[in-house]
Amino acid sequence: MKALLFRFCADDRGTTAIEYALIAGIISIAIVGALHQIAPAIEGNFTTAADALDQ
Repeated sequence: MKALLFRFCADDRGTTAIEYALIAGIISIAIVGALHQIAPAIEGNFTTAADALDQ
């Protein structure tokens, strides 16, 4: 049983997937934060374009 536990603790095959998932999560949070900051400017651009088309 002790050997099985040590072998389980030494196994690092799944760590790469966890690292990639953490990186993807951090990138997603950064993208959402950036979009939240620039949303008013983008909305203003679309409003200006829509008003120009209405005239």
